[in-house]
Amino acid sequence: MKFITKGAKIRIENNEAKKLLLEATVSVIEKDRLHLFVENEDLKNNLKEDEEIFCRVITKLGVRLFDSIVLDLSQKNYIIIDYNPDDYKMFQRRKFLRVNANISTTIIFQDEFYKVKT
Repeated sequence: MKFITKGAKIRIENNEAKKLLLEATVSVIEKDRLHLFVENEDLKNNLKEDEEIFCRVITKLGVRLFDSIVLDLSQKNYIIIDYNPDDYKMFQRRKFLRVNANISTTIIFQDEFYKVKT
């Protein structure tokens, strides 16, 4: 299932303590890895190559959680992490898309008409 799209925000946390290390934006999606843009280069100092990390992605279908490994930190403002699109956990299990909606209706009760908006 493709749940991560270019521009998605990812929170990267320490795998053991679940402590937030940094937030990044997906810039490139490859078959087995993600290239993430990190606005503050100094935050990359919280990571090491080959370190196991925990990722949290908020999508329209819910929150997706997955484990990953830092593959490359050499590019300025970018990190590359391991990615398996089929290996994730759903934190909020929405099976439908959430959208904003306004509905108008008329209720007839005892020959009276009542207009209702939500």
